[in-house]
Formats: sequence, structure tokens, C-alpha cells
Amino acid sequence: MSARLLPSNALFLHIPKTGGSWVEQALREIGVQIEQPATIPGVTYRHSLLSMFQERYPYVFTFVRHPLSWYESWWKYQSGAWTVWEPGVWHPQRSLEKCRSDDFSDFMVLSA
Repeated sequence: MSARLLPSNALFLHIPKTGGSWVEQALREIGVQIEQPATIPGVTYRHSLLSMFQERYPYVFTFVRHPLSWYESWWKYQSGAWTVWEPGVWHPQRSLEKCRSDDFSDFMVLSA
């Protein structure tokens, strides 16, 4: 989930499948106080776009990964289950739900 770091008022922007859960745990373990940032209505705080947060932050950081390894990771995570995460609110992977396939090649073709 995205997190507001106190008292610096910085924002950790969590992009799914990029190690964000590990980052949040590491921040807590070193004693950084964090809280859930407020978002606009109809949007999850967990994986929102920067423009979807109610406040603006002086510092924002995130982690990214190569798009191909990201797609592979998302497919492995979903394959066989294809869970709809946080139904009823905006989610960054919503557009990939229509590409569900237990065959990675088919998944890639459908998502192109």
C-alpha cells in the first residue's frame, strides 16, 4: 500500500509487484512512522496514481521494474486464481483482468 511517512510528509507510492510490501515492512522495522494517505473517492489508497491522493507531498518516491519482468510477475501472481482485487474501486491492474489466461503467451497477446 502507499504510505505517508511521518513527520517528513513524504509519500511512498506503491506500484504493485515492485517490492513495495518489503519496503513498507523495512520502513516500520527501522522505526519510520507511516500512515495511510487519503485518496479521492472511489480509489484505493493501496496502489493509486499520484494525482489520486488528496494531498500533495514535497517528496515522493517509488520503485519500478522492467516491464517484461513486471508482466511475468503479475501473471505468475494471478495465474490459476485470477483474483479481482478491490472490486468497486479503481485499481491499476483492472485493465489486465480482461487478459486472464493460464497460458503466459496468450496473456501477453491479450494485453498487447
